[in-house]
Amino acid sequence: MKDPLLGNKIAGALLAALLLFFGLPQLANALFGGGGHGGGHEAEGEDHAAHPFPQFPIAYAGAESAGEEKAAEPDLGTLLAAANPAAGERRAAICKSCHTFDKGGANGTGPNLWDIVNRPVAGHEGFNYTPALKAFGGVWSYEHLDGFLKNSAEYVPGTGMAQRFPKAEQRAELLAFLATLSDNPVPFPAPAAPAEEESAPADGAEGEEHASLDEDAAPYVEGVKPVEEPSEPSSEQKKKIELGSLLYHDTRLSADGSVSCATCHDLALGGVDRLPTSTGIKGQHGPINSPTVFNSVHNFVQFWDGRAGSLEEQAAGPVENPLEMGDEWGAVVEKISADPDYVAKFADAYNGAITKETITSAIADFERTLVTPNSPFDKYVKGDKTAISDEAKRGFILFNETGCASCHNGDYFGGTSFQVLAQSYFDERGTPLTDADLGRFSVTGNEADRHAFKSPMLRNVAVTPPYFHDGSTSDLTVVVKKMGRHQLKTELSDEDANAIVAFLKTLTGEYQGVPLDKMGAQ
Repeated sequence: MKDPLLGNKIAGALLAALLLFFGLPQLANALFGGGGHGGGHEAEGEDHAAHPFPQFPIAYAGAESAGEEKAAEPDLGTLLAAANPAAGERRAAICKSCHTFDKGGANGTGPNLWDIVNRPVAGHEGFNYTPALKAFGGVWSYEHLDGFLKNSAEYVPGTGMAQRFPKAEQRAELLAFLATLSDNPVPFPAPAAPAEEESAPADGAEGEEHASLDEDAAPYVEGVKPVEEPSEPSSEQKKKIELGSLLYHDTRLSADGSVSCATCHDLALGGVDRLPTSTGIKGQHGPINSPTVFNSVHNFVQFWDGRAGSLEEQAAGPVENPLEMGDEWGAVVEKISADPDYVAKFADAYNGAITKETITSAIADFERTLVTPNSPFDKYVKGDKTAISDEAKRGFILFNETGCASCHNGDYFGGTSFQVLAQSYFDERGTPLTDADLGRFSVTGNEADRHAFKSPMLRNVAVTPPYFHDGSTSDLTVVVKKMGRHQLKTELSDEDANAIVAFLKTLTGEYQGVPLDKMGAQ
């Protein structure tokens, strides 16, 4: 006899097989027309608000394993009701490297965030978001923005941003600020009824604090690679490096034989001279503070104003600067060519050619070896949780959350962009503006570049005072507070500034196995 339920049984078995193979969300995509992960740009005019997807939680977006308990967070409505939009605006400073916030503003590398709350996802013209994101209604609700800020790559596979905000309070501050980016702000969700509080046991509180700091720092640590030892040079490269070291320390590159590269960039002093502005021939004072030569190979351009695009260009400049070495390259080549030891070394390294180009090439090759691995922070990044103090960990978190990392970013915490120094800095300094204060404007003549300077690397910053292009401040805590006040428009407390300084001190690395803060003793 024919089984009347045979068709249903076959369909049920087929559905079970599909569920096992695809998983529920992916099967929903297949059935309801969502497309594959990482699909192309969204079609203009597509109505995602009326998307037929069911409103289920997206299980693969940060769901816990079976039996795994998740620590309870306050509900979003309660957090938003208590959040300070001004604090969120300060925190959002780090977002400005990708996003714009202005009404009618153009997109950056990420979408403009004006009216972001409840904006249809499909409204981000030209940006690729997965069908999974559209599945939860197609709009950026507070709840979905919160999940995305916490860990975008986990929340919606196929998307991702470098920054994460692991603390619920951080995200609430950001959301409260984003809510202000509208002529008609979207109301916050209603707070949940307060739950009865349970007193937590005091035992193990100190260990929990350590773990909490490491957990809070983890998203920011993920974006940093430790400085590594330079690779072993070839035998031919070694000859150029050794020659470059001799030239770097040779005062014959200056007109009166009193100044070498090392005069302003002393390796025993952190690669600087620790003077407000450098001293050249005849005791003349230059107009600007000397930046460190350590790790300079990783600067995107050289000099504060970026006028040199390579280490070779940088090495060539000071020789003919009348305030620095005050010589001419023709005369320098003659002096070097008259030294039999140099003649032999150039013959070995450059087939005998002694020119401006081979001299600067050798110096640049030597400077490329001046990298500083093995800082305490590098050890922390590699997994040694005891390598830096709790205060330094808190400072690292503050460094990221207050917006310092929006300019001082990358593995070397700077050296990646030009930044305009706020007019309020010069007003507070209270001295007349100089040509050096013009910054990048001196090179380009572009008004937008007035007072723009290369954002300096912060590796080894603790051993390279004084600070700023004008060398006006030697106290690193004062520097941090000035930057907070002028660049981030926030007044850092002494406690927070000191914590950031504690972090900055962990960035002091080693050269040839010796910590830079011990180089003078060597």
